[in-house]
Amino acid sequence: MMCVSKDQLQTDRVLFRTSDAALNTCASGGTVARIFPNPGSSDFTLEWSAEQHSDVELTLYDINGRSVKRQNLQQSHGSNRASIDMSHVAPGIYIGRLQSTAGTSFSFKWIKQ
Repeated sequence: MMCVSKDQLQTDRVLFRTSDAALNTCASGGTVARIFPNPGSSDFTLEWSAEQHSDVELTLYDINGRSVKRQNLQQSHGSNRASIDMSHVAPGIYIGRLQSTAGTSFSFKWIKQ
């Protein structure tokens, strides 16, 4: 799943597409993810749905495509929620990607004030 529009961010091997409409909710194929608060000050909450249990890796990139955070999580079938601490990064725009070992992924934009 990916929230898409005309704006793009290219990292070493990953192309992200983002939009202001994707700031708080993105949806694809019946799966919905919410990111809040957005914009935020030091952390955010990520909620998403999953079709099966699996390990997932959350990676956040700064606007220059540098990885600023990696966090391993687990998702269960149904609703999932994670609080992500971003107090260590400077204010700016960040692109997040949540990828499961089951092969599903989605990307989102988060703004730190």
